[in-house]
Amino acid sequence: MHYLLNKNLSFEEKGIMALLLHLHEGGIKLTNETIKHYCEHYLPPIEAVKLLLPLRVLGYIEIIKGGDETRISIVKEDNEIKE
Repeated sequence: MHYLLNKNLSFEEKGIMALLLHLHEGGIKLTNETIKHYCEHYLPPIEAVKLLLPLRVLGYIEIIKGGDETRISIVKEDNEIKE
């Protein structure tokens, strides 16, 4: 299901997903630090990281912890809105 049509996601969670897809398409490495950097103007960094959990639970992203860095990968990249 397209993330914008998913009623289980809040507007903030949909915004984070849109940001992740935008950064991913731009070839930017997705990490917690990247998310914190791009969200700092409209969302406290800790809140931005908290919004990643529902996206992981619903299978839209995968969070990979390794060493000092946490990477994020897009699992569902369903950009088409199907009705």
